[in-house]
Amino acid sequence: MPAKPSPEYAYDIAASQSPDDFEEKALRRAQAATELAIQEAERAHARLREAIDILPQGIVFLDPDGRYILWNQKYAEIYKRSADLFKPGARLRDTLRIGVARGDYPESAGREEEWMAERLAKLENPQGRHEQTLSDGRCILIEGRRTTDGGTIGLRVDITEMKQREASFRLLFDSNPVPMLVYALDDQHIIAVNDAAIAHYGYCRDAFLRMALGALHDPGEPAALPHLAALRPTIRPAAPGNTARPTARRSMLPLLAASHL
Repeated sequence: MPAKPSPEYAYDIAASQSPDDFEEKALRRAQAATELAIQEAERAHARLREAIDILPQGIVFLDPDGRYILWNQKYAEIYKRSADLFKPGARLRDTLRIGVARGDYPESAGREEEWMAERLAKLENPQGRHEQTLSDGRCILIEGRRTTDGGTIGLRVDITEMKQREASFRLLFDSNPVPMLVYALDDQHIIAVNDAAIAHYGYCRDAFLRMALGALHDPGEPAALPHLAALRPTIRPAAPGNTARPTARRSMLPLLAASHL
């Protein structure tokens, strides 16, 4: 077995290396650590990209200055007319302004600056949800949340089909020849009424909206409807200018019931 070098010999070897050699080795180690960190960050970014791309909603991440950081495929699909403008570092306000000029947002027509101010105010102070109509007729539900560093995470949901169903239901409700009402399940106060009900009962629409469902029936009638049995026919005091006819009829008729959301 070869003899180990003496401590004096090891010291001589270390002493023979110049400071430049030490700096070069330290630099190579730092570069290797940096490359490893970059690779790990790229893998984490790829995993995040895969995770958000499978979401059915559009997602966008903005920095504190409102600049694009990351967005998913659904977000680009929703705003396909503006997708060519999406780049890391680009400002959302700039893409909005270009979209306004292109006619992507029909609600801005004739009030472009006012629309931009309203939209930017919601972007800078995201509270609650709001809807946005696009030039192709789609309706997008928008919700934003602030991140701890002052950035924004934005959610986009295409609610076009839901709005179309709502419109179809509204048309069916409003034009139905059968008197129909919508009332809240918690307190039975009327929240919507169609024209046929107005014509039959004799109350104006505003008067209806101040009434509870039990007010439309004589005391003996609610027993026919279990959920009305405990109700007492009442009507809120009429506001000035009320045009409800004092001889408004009370009668048992088919009613459309729904919860008040």
